[in-house]
Parts: sequence; structure tokens; C-alpha cells
Amino acid sequence: AQRNQIDFQNIFTPGEQHKILVGGTFEDSSANFADTYSAFDRTIDTRSGYGQYEFSPHPRVTLTVGARVDDSDAYGTHGTYRFGSRYTVPDTETILRANVGTGFRAPSISQLYFPPAGVNSNPNLRPEESFGWDVGFEQPLVKKTLRFGATFFHNDFAQLIDNSPPV
Repeated sequence: AQRNQIDFQNIFTPGEQHKILVGGTFEDSSANFADTYSAFDRTIDTRSGYGQYEFSPHPRVTLTVGARVDDSDAYGTHGTYRFGSRYTVPDTETILRANVGTGFRAPSISQLYFPPAGVNSNPNLRPEESFGWDVGFEQPLVKKTLRFGATFFHNDFAQLIDNSPPV
């Protein structure tokens, strides 16, 4: 199996309160195999584009919205999103965070086809999709030289891709 990938990303700051991140990825995955009993040659191309906008209407508040589109030869076009917020409490400087979003992950070419008729490959795998959210905090301590925090998160998956060998 072989994978070639090209990534690009850029961040624009059109003003003190605004940040815009844009990027993209092109991935070409291929696998080929031949022995005396069988042969196969598979290639999957995936193109992705993404963007994120960060707005800080106040020095203590940041709001974020992001989106991504993946277009795969094998699985078609899928979009995902993310919304986030961050607030810093005056006096204590406690940072409060919350996020919500979706996810999409297509199986790799190795998970689908390699090794041929192998224990760990399955050409019938479907893409993994998810919805998740999190809330958390971060507290600076000892004159901001130490930080303590915790995050609670929850994810729901459909078609979870698990790399555990069958029992």
C-alpha cells in the first residue's frame, strides 16, 4: 500500500478581531498485490477543502465556526462542521470552553483491501460518521505558571471503524 498526500493551509488576519483559516488536501492511496492465485490493483483519490472563521468581539470572548468537505472516488462527497466558543472569566482568568461538531472518516485503502483476503481487511467497510460535543475549563495557577483543566466530551459514532482483530 502507498499513500501520497499534498496539504496546504493559510491563516488570514483581516483585523484584530478576525482570523480566517483555509486549507486543502489531496490524497492518492493505492494498493496492489499479485500472487499465483489472485491479483488486484486499487486506487482511491480524495480531495478535501476546509475553512474556519474565528471572531473575538471582546478580548475575553472567542467564537469559532468551521466546515470541511471531503470528496472521495470511493465514497462521494461529505461535509462536516464545528462550532466553538471560549470565554475567560474576569478576576479568576478561568477559561470556559464548549464545542459541537460532526466528523467523517473513510476507511483507508489498507483497511479495505490489504492484505488480500486478510484477517484485518474488509472491502465492505463503510465510512465512519460522528457527532460530538464537549465542555471544559482551564484554570491558571501560581501566577499563570501552572494550568489545571478538565474537559467532558461525548461522541456518537455510526459505522465505527475498529482495527481490533476478530475474535
